[in-house]
Amino acid sequence: MEQKEEHARSTQAMALEYLMRHVPTVLEGQRDDGAFFPFPAWENPSRYHQYCLYPLAYLYVTPEADAYYENPALLGAVRASMRYMSGLQLPDGRFPHNSRGDYWDDSFDEWWTYFALETWQFIHDYLTPDENTLWEGTIRRGVEACVQHVQATLAGPELAGDGNVSNHFVWTMVVVHLAGRVFRRNDWRQLSERGLQRIIEVQQPGGYWHEGGGPTTLYNFVTAAALSIYALDSNNDAAWRAIRRAENFHLAFTYPNGAPVETIDGRVRYTGRAMTIVPVGFTYSPEGQAYVQHQIDCLLQQPFEDGYQGYAFFTDVARHAGSVMPTDGTLDVYTLPNRLACIVRAQDWACAASAIVTSPSADSRWWQDRQQHMSLWHRRSDLIIGGGNTKGQPLFSTLVLERADGTLESYLAETAQLRRVEPMSLTLSLNIGREQVELLARIDDVRTVRLAVLWSGPGHGRCVWQLPLWLDHSTGIDAGGTHHALGEAPLMLGGEKLGNELKHKSWRLRWSGGEASFHWPALPFNPYKKDGTADLASAQGVLRIGLRQSQQARVTITIR
Repeated sequence: MEQKEEHARSTQAMALEYLMRHVPTVLEGQRDDGAFFPFPAWENPSRYHQYCLYPLAYLYVTPEADAYYENPALLGAVRASMRYMSGLQLPDGRFPHNSRGDYWDDSFDEWWTYFALETWQFIHDYLTPDENTLWEGTIRRGVEACVQHVQATLAGPELAGDGNVSNHFVWTMVVVHLAGRVFRRNDWRQLSERGLQRIIEVQQPGGYWHEGGGPTTLYNFVTAAALSIYALDSNNDAAWRAIRRAENFHLAFTYPNGAPVETIDGRVRYTGRAMTIVPVGFTYSPEGQAYVQHQIDCLLQQPFEDGYQGYAFFTDVARHAGSVMPTDGTLDVYTLPNRLACIVRAQDWACAASAIVTSPSADSRWWQDRQQHMSLWHRRSDLIIGGGNTKGQPLFSTLVLERADGTLESYLAETAQLRRVEPMSLTLSLNIGREQVELLARIDDVRTVRLAVLWSGPGHGRCVWQLPLWLDHSTGIDAGGTHHALGEAPLMLGGEKLGNELKHKSWRLRWSGGEASFHWPALPFNPYKKDGTADLASAQGVLRIGLRQSQQARVTITIR
């Protein structure tokens, strides 16, 4: 028991270190009107920045927070933040969304309402009667907007009747559940429990919830984080079982640098960052405890995020971390129960493959085309091949099929199947149009991976194997014995100018077979901007290898 308590303090200490490290940045960025606004490049303060009141309040009331415990600067910042948000709130509980041209319109904010509700319970006794009246009124308006949304949704067609789950709606129900306890509204708790039980029922056996016909590794964290808070508040056995399944999913589909595996994510591209929205429920199993500790280690090594929402969510890890001893549960070779995705880790490499196929969604800007089927990551080089799915962008697909006249016939596979998954290799079969293509990946050793593609026919037109390359544009790329800068200007290389080798930072890529060309910049669709545009920081280079019927192509990636 003493060992367990010691470890619980260690987990909390790690989380507290992360929270405390960034307090100066948060406080320095608060404006005179109370808005947290640390990034002048943004047009206006985002609601997400205002979530900081939660970690600041938690540190203020936590003795282990050292110099921040009962530090008046933190309490003053929290008070000012609430005054700002209360003044911003509309009479119906919504907030104007006034950040840098993002997609959303005015809406209620279930996340801010959650953070404010929890914060108020910390500092209620430190506020004046007038301040408590302000806090309660602002929070109640936010909660009532959440209640109305839950009532309307549950009164409509069956929740998640198409199998898809909104992580935001799960959080909205959790807010209603918690507010029912705070405001003694048992009807709110019963309402939310009905919906949350449905969310638990529709979780896939592989531990994820569908968004857009398949998993989203990033937003699965968000849904599982919400369910963790519900499980802690209700001690619902079914919720805890769902958290264990989600934990297993993330143990498999997280790169060693803490970033979610993007290959199977139908919404978000590769971030290269550990998640700050970590489900605290994971810390109640030995494997999950070790996983969360690893995430914290990664977070402590990376720059502070600019959105702040993850920073606020991480407060729950500091508050509620479990007390079990950690056991490494990393899944080096794992295949989803439905065999729609797998990952192989060996010799500092991680190779993921997706057999998930869906039709393009015309109804949702958030659901991307599931067009990438393989990614390759190395501990020294970070992501090399992959980057994730986008929308209406054939250049990002693993395979495209062209007609005899060179026009595009298809850029999405109709069917896919994992043929073989072994400790050092995997094989994936794809059908695109009427064509059958097989992709193979094999890890040779700590420095070398070999990839191959075989187009078995029947053979109409041209099949193009595309390798989206994750490049640091500031360092350029070497091809055909020449160094090329990567900037705004388009770059297309082929023939002698390309040769059969690319070099970038720590890796070298060589190929044989087919007709190759290199293209820069490939810019993804950005669903978080109204106009869908992406900047150069999101650009990728793409190596295209065109094949004729029964032709093979081979690629060797070597770490230099």
